[in-house]
Amino acid sequence: METKIITKNHKPKIGVFVDNANLFYAQKQSGWKVNIQKLKEIFDTLDTQFIRYYIAVPTEDDLVFAKTQKYLGKIKQFVDIHTKPLKYISSGDKIIKKGDVDVDITVDVIESIGEYDIAVIVSGDSDYIALRNFLLRKNKKIIFM
Repeated sequence: METKIITKNHKPKIGVFVDNANLFYAQKQSGWKVNIQKLKEIFDTLDTQFIRYYIAVPTEDDLVFAKTQKYLGKIKQFVDIHTKPLKYISSGDKIIKKGDVDVDITVDVIESIGEYDIAVIVSGDSDYIALRNFLLRKNKKIIFM
């Protein structure tokens, strides 16, 4: 395995992977909002190869469907959007919505490993620890935001 040496004159290539569900709940808890356009502008100052945004989309009969579509329409010019259907799990008298994209992100990080030197994972999910260990073994750097 060849180790890439990064010099002062070499800007490392960056790949950004955004976990919408994790970001959504972090924003809700903190009262802060992440502006995707400004996030892209920050990453544009670096050698960013891509920003991929992973989201589970509700069905059309869900009350938040229209709001989700409007939001995706706003951010699609700044990120590559990767969608999957939101899961609805019946639990007694409640419906639990699940939009796990952890595995989708992990597979994409591994499949696109040749496209970046540094993977930036926008998520606070500890499920990514195994991915971190894998990337470090492959001489890649990883940053969690």
